[in-house]
Amino acid sequence: MRVPYRKQRLEAYAERLRRVYRSLAGGSKKLQRVYRVSIRGLDAKLIKLAHASEAARVEELLEQLRSTCVAPGVIARDGSDLWVEFLQGRPLSCSEVPPVGELGKVFRKLYCQAPQMISGCADNLADEVVRDLENLESAGLFDHACRCRLEERARAWAPDLAWIGFDYLDARPANLLQTPGGLRIVDVESLCDGELIGTGAARAWSRWPHVERESLLSAIAAPAVPDFASYADFLELRFLARWTLRWVLHRKLRLIEAGGFEIISRRVC
Repeated sequence: MRVPYRKQRLEAYAERLRRVYRSLAGGSKKLQRVYRVSIRGLDAKLIKLAHASEAARVEELLEQLRSTCVAPGVIARDGSDLWVEFLQGRPLSCSEVPPVGELGKVFRKLYCQAPQMISGCADNLADEVVRDLENLESAGLFDHACRCRLEERARAWAPDLAWIGFDYLDARPANLLQTPGGLRIVDVESLCDGELIGTGAARAWSRWPHVERESLLSAIAAPAVPDFASYADFLELRFLARWTLRWVLHRKLRLIEAGGFEIISRRVC
């Protein structure tokens, strides 16, 4: 029996060229590939990940979140190849007014999925940020005086009681799709569990143009959602330190906004 099969690379040609350039320049090399696979009435997205363990991790997360409808459902997995539903919808643009209400709904659905409270965690959380700040100072991102101010704020803002659970760590227009059923995640590799709840939201209000912190916090707030607004400053500093260090180490220099550290270092403790 002959079955019609069509496979189409989804990554834009310009992004492929950037990948080659980063590799030649000594930067990080993104190992995953993404395709659209059509077999008669079956429309799937094939994600070829670097390792089977990573594919299994993403598969498990998607199965746990299937009832929330915030991300595509799993179709199958074979080793490091993961097939998920191909979502139809309208891509978002950085130039349009961000759908803060819909974005808040996505985070709300993630954050109310079996969150766990942790207590007595202030010192450990602050120490984690301070280590990143020390490495960033060594890399020349800011001077010693700025690092001391940032460390003071990390220790003052670190919560002694916090929540961990599901989160999405790369919320930006290119990774979300406006569908008839609402805003949905298409870049599923950035879903995670056991993360400090609110980290993904901090990334969104820090890096997505025109997403205001208070507006997003208001859109996320609900009785079933853990309240992390009281330590939003810490989440923002933690995100900035952690991801900037990763971008430095991976030589993703165009993503670095060192001026953000100076702004945060001037906030009142």
